[in-house]
Amino acid sequence: MTRLRHRLASATYICRGRLFVRSRRGFSHLSPLLQIHPPEKFHPDEKVFVYVTPGWWLRSLIAPKKHFDAAVTRRPFGRYGNQTLQLAHGLAIAHRIQAERLLCPGNEILPGFDDRFVDGIQLTTTSASIRRTGFFDLLRSFLSSLAPQAHLVGNFFYTTALENGSVTPEERTVSYDLIKNARGPQLPVAPLPQEHLVIHLRGGDAFGPHAHNEYGQPPLAFYRLVLSEGEWPKVTIVTADDVNPLLPHIINEAKELGIPCSIQSGTVDEDTEFLMSATTLVSSRSTFIPAIAAFSDNAHTIYVFGDDDRFPTHLTVKKIIDTEGTYWNSTCVYNWADEPWQRELMVNYPSENLTISVA
Repeated sequence: MTRLRHRLASATYICRGRLFVRSRRGFSHLSPLLQIHPPEKFHPDEKVFVYVTPGWWLRSLIAPKKHFDAAVTRRPFGRYGNQTLQLAHGLAIAHRIQAERLLCPGNEILPGFDDRFVDGIQLTTTSASIRRTGFFDLLRSFLSSLAPQAHLVGNFFYTTALENGSVTPEERTVSYDLIKNARGPQLPVAPLPQEHLVIHLRGGDAFGPHAHNEYGQPPLAFYRLVLSEGEWPKVTIVTADDVNPLLPHIINEAKELGIPCSIQSGTVDEDTEFLMSATTLVSSRSTFIPAIAAFSDNAHTIYVFGDDDRFPTHLTVKKIIDTEGTYWNSTCVYNWADEPWQRELMVNYPSENLTISVA
């Protein structure tokens, strides 16, 4: 019984009274539209599936309907930054497959959207738009599911299952603008001077015994290069906590250069508002700052460690690359564990191993 419930939860759902079932036949007929790789090759968060109504499956025995009616993310992924990217990618993919609808139940970036149009796509984020299938739903929803419909279903934060790997920066930027407009007017935030450097320093789940392996952060050399590149009359470090081991070192670097340095560490809303005021931002390795940049009216220049293409294309992005490669390969390729030797490398990695390029 438990196994059947799990099977129903993973392989079926109810949308608008219709039953949708994960279908290998649907995948074989419809995946060429987007050139999707078979899901068996990927991590669960990266997989993309095709779900169809019984009506689509019956019709496919004669002449399959080769069109997706909707793109679907069954649950939100992560928080502010991740959900922004998930929604932006979902919009881009929905446009690419010419779907009429995008369903992202529970997404908090555009909460409570119920069939509202975003550039021709009918967007729904209400949690009730998709629900699990109960035993009696199989019979009750069958007749209403005779209409042939097909959904492309995936996380969409990751796009590795798509041929050529991704949503393009240009597609993502268009989606950012659509989401920003759909969010409606924001309270105006006065911009900081461009010479006021704002550094976002990540702490939290990047450090400690449960450090996430994707969250390796830039070395001190990265911040040293940024601080020495311009004549900054003021630096503000925005951080939610004090667990990042580089915090005192960055403060000391600014002090040695004679730059007044302050800390902004308040509520999430207070820190977000301050980041929205920045015109020159130093990004942590996270999805948070790309999302801030996507919705900010003030962002102009972003410093980022590595080849990150998730920022809006109209911004000036200064990428600081580890050309020697040791730091990047030791901490930033799904291998961060907050080990003592990795922390030591964060502090002592030489600045001459890094170079700045402008995107």
